[in-house]
Amino acid sequence: MEVIKIGETDIMLDDMGNGKGKITISNTYGYNFSYYWGSMGRSLREFLRETNESYFISNLLPPYNSGEFDGKKTMRNVRKFIKDEMSYELPWYKYMEQQKNLRERLNEIQRCESDRQFVDEMMRISQDVDGCYELDKYDREEFISALKMLECEPWHWIEMGPSDNERFLTKLFPKLQKELKKSNHELSV
Repeated sequence: MEVIKIGETDIMLDDMGNGKGKITISNTYGYNFSYYWGSMGRSLREFLRETNESYFISNLLPPYNSGEFDGKKTMRNVRKFIKDEMSYELPWYKYMEQQKNLRERLNEIQRCESDRQFVDEMMRISQDVDGCYELDKYDREEFISALKMLECEPWHWIEMGPSDNERFLTKLFPKLQKELKKSNHELSV
């Protein structure tokens, strides 16, 4: 077993021969990963030097690692939907005061800290937008009906950014490859 130290991180390479190998990564900040490859077609060192970042990271991250909720990108999707798909139901010149209140409410929702909180907030948007009751009955029903379109399956707009684990591995991977190439060069000299 070979141990490579990069900063506070220990990387253990266990080349088992016949194209099989295991990597274990741990550090003092609580980042711990491990993965076994049963058919690499070459040594573990060669395989890690030649593999790409996304493949490496996808194998080391747990399957439930979906990343962190990105409110800005998510709300960009909502606003695009309003502009592109709701322009008939909610034209820019109609219900201007209520649309202003809707934009303010969407700005608040953008600050949600999780995808679950975003969905909860969007599922009740027709109840939360101020000014609806200033409209006459027909206009109020029409405006609320348009808002109901936003409550229908809001999870489709969700964008996730990289998790802390993914950011850690993204920074570590090129350093590992550099170290493997450097030590391989030293071995051949």
